[in-house]
Amino acid sequence: MIIESQGLRHEITATATPAGTIDIGRDVTSIAKRVGTTIYLDMPYCTIDAFWWGRAFALLNPHATVKISEFDYLEFTI
Repeated sequence: MIIESQGLRHEITATATPAGTIDIGRDVTSIAKRVGTTIYLDMPYCTIDAFWWGRAFALLNPHATVKISEFDYLEFTI
């Protein structure tokens, strides 16, 4: 997950350890300051309907702008 707000970019990662616990990592870097907050969430193995959840969030938060993008990963063989 990446959150950009107030001139900072927070990159948050979660990984499972062999012991079954979850490690949370966070890296903060400075970026150009701009208005609003942007959240990027990569869910490559998730089977939920992100478009449905995005529309539901937008409906209940009319002050927010919600954009959902879906990217296909291409594999190249050389």
